[in-house]
Amino acid sequence: MDRQGRGEQAHALRDALTVRQDRAMLQRIMEQWRQIKGLVRELVQAIGEQTRQAIERLTPSPALAGGLDRLRTAGVELARQDSMADRLRQAGQDLQRQDQERARQAAERQRQQQTRQQASKPSRGPKPGRGGPDFGR
Repeated sequence: MDRQGRGEQAHALRDALTVRQDRAMLQRIMEQWRQIKGLVRELVQAIGEQTRQAIERLTPSPALAGGLDRLRTAGVELARQDSMADRLRQAGQDLQRQDQERARQAAERQRQQQTRQQASKPSRGPKPGRGGPDFGR
């Protein structure tokens, strides 16, 4: 394709394909993340409910303290996952900015290529003194 003058177009198409693949992967990761986050929240709620019921039934004991520690640990893990979701969102925004920049660069390359092609085209009119109309000379 380079010999035919289409190398820049091929590069732009490859860039666009890479961006689409990256976006699709990010979408799949985000969907999986949402599912995991929902499951963790349900688990934390279930643990919280079981812990509350245990507190109502039992007198304070070392086992209850362990359950509360596990609940705190689950809360810390949920906060960590929320932070990870924020980082994934930021990565998605970065990919979008990169996609926009690549598209801008591809458009600029295409515009430059068109300008070069127009500049290299010979003019269509006859050259002076080469069989054109005489106009009284």
